[in-house]
Amino acid sequence: VLERQAKVTLRRINNGQVLYDGLSRATTSYNVVNSDFATVSAEADARRRAIRVLGDDIKLRLASYFNQNRN
Repeated sequence: VLERQAKVTLRRINNGQVLYDGLSRATTSYNVVNSDFATVSAEADARRRAIRVLGDDIKLRLASYFNQNRN
């Protein structure tokens, strides 16, 4: 099991005011098999999937923030 997290802070550029602060998390898994190559490859794929999940979550969080704060 791989667990990844990313802290997201959106700040106003002119004064540094925090507009949004959040934490995204992703958990993925992979199979450990007899072949070292297959296990390393599966782990790398799990890492890529976790990063993709984090990116999608951050994108949704920011889209929601901007949708709610259309001033």
